[in-house]
Amino acid sequence: MDENGESIVRAEPSSDITSMILLQRLSEKIAMVDIQRQEETDDPNPELTSEINVQIFQNELQVWRMNALPEVKTLRTYPSLKYATQLTPPAHIVLAERSAAISIYSYELGFLRRPYRNDVRNIASSALPSHLTACLTACKSFFEYLLSIPEALLAHLSTLQRSLMIQAILVLSRLTFIMALTMSWDPDTTRANIPLSMYLDALCYRFQALSSTTPSGPNDPPPKNPDVLYVFKMMMGSVKKSYERRVSKIQPNVVEVYSAHIVKGHCPITDPSLSVYFDNGFDELGNWGSGDWTTAANTSGTASTPSSSAAAYAPLYHDLWATMTGSWAEEI
Repeated sequence: MDENGESIVRAEPSSDITSMILLQRLSEKIAMVDIQRQEETDDPNPELTSEINVQIFQNELQVWRMNALPEVKTLRTYPSLKYATQLTPPAHIVLAERSAAISIYSYELGFLRRPYRNDVRNIASSALPSHLTACLTACKSFFEYLLSIPEALLAHLSTLQRSLMIQAILVLSRLTFIMALTMSWDPDTTRANIPLSMYLDALCYRFQALSSTTPSGPNDPPPKNPDVLYVFKMMMGSVKKSYERRVSKIQPNVVEVYSAHIVKGHCPITDPSLSVYFDNGFDELGNWGSGDWTTAANTSGTASTPSSSAAAYAPLYHDLWATMTGSWAEEI
């Protein structure tokens, strides 16, 4: 894209690929500006800088929207079931556009900094309420569009699109607790304003319906050779369980509770109940197994057949989640 992107933009200014290239460039610019800000420690007015950055990026995204394909401009929900065999190109573009809208605020709010927990107190004290509200609106817009896509087509999401979905979940989870703290919400108010649990439930339902793997009961052994949709559903369920547990511990205006129970998040990679799906996963004591868990991701959507009956429950998707989140498992 770096070498050929400019020539493509000039040759095909109204094409799908040009729209995606321009969105990708905007996303990269947002990330680079955030990196530069972290390196600069002498900003006399960080809130003003943050507001200026947001306005600049919003203007660039608005210019992109004005020049977007006509079908993208009008695509607020997925059009119909007549495209039931594949996602149409405008759908890919809309998902990317709504993800970029999230990124404008999620970077400025510090939700994508690594490691996140080191900066969370500063984020909570310096976050502008207008940015929090706008980030929530952008996240809702992303998930509402994602869930408007017909169920059968979710199986055709690429690794990149699944990555956008996971990043949106990550951002909305972190946004939940910053908003609850700054706005003095209790658990019920938090759930009413931020429907992440509902989004996760809907995604779990859809991925299970698409999966060819029969779900196992709570006391049954895990299914043999589960497909990637089933594993994805299990990871969504793990995230929801952890999220709901932390939301239930929210106490308005109690920073100590926030620090002790909410800052430390949870990643499916660290869930012992899912260790069967990941090579060298965490054990019940939270210790990571030996080996390199950041390579050789199996994201093809098919599971390999064990070479012997003893390997019937060998981990199959050891890096699926880590690949899609940029290997953030130990930093969430």
